[in-house]
Amino acid sequence: MCARTVCFLIVCAAFGASAFACTGAPDDRGKGRPRPAADAADGAEPDALLLVRLRPRQEVEAQSKSPPKLAPALVAVKDSGGVLKGCDEAGNPVIATARRNIEQVRSSPAVRAVSEQPPEGWQPVTRLTLNYEPGERPDERELKELGLRMVDDYGKGSFMTVEPVDRKIDAALAERLQRSAKVQYVSPSFRIKAIPPGKG
Repeated sequence: MCARTVCFLIVCAAFGASAFACTGAPDDRGKGRPRPAADAADGAEPDALLLVRLRPRQEVEAQSKSPPKLAPALVAVKDSGGVLKGCDEAGNPVIATARRNIEQVRSSPAVRAVSEQPPEGWQPVTRLTLNYEPGERPDERELKELGLRMVDDYGKGSFMTVEPVDRKIDAALAERLQRSAKVQYVSPSFRIKAIPPGKG
């Protein structure tokens, strides 16, 4: 096999693995409680589009009193009051939020640094990998109550791939997932390509 051949994988990640690069079609728009991100079409100020560099999962968990249910990327989304739009080539999440919430993002325990200039070519993220407690698999009704629908079910591994019915991975969804007794851990799922050794 040619050294330039790449393997396409479905990987659930907390974003931050430098050995991989996101692939997919470019997006078409390339500690108080934060206010929800607003749409410029509603007459509000346009959202800020942020590139967020995360702290490692172990570091975030060490600051939590109980095992967190949300991956660091989703903690950042929840704290931002915004929407997870995608990721850059290094797996750093791109989050849209109201400009007044930027400092909320910076102060999130999951966030190491924030840039207001995401690189061109970042890729959309639309699905989640949901791990559930053994014997506590969410059924269709329970997923619907969370605002989700199932894409793939990996019963033997106690996890499934899901996507929001409204196609938005936002702060409200992260809050619902955090409160759900069915959820053990949930992380963004994105399509990546492995970079051959010496090529990345």
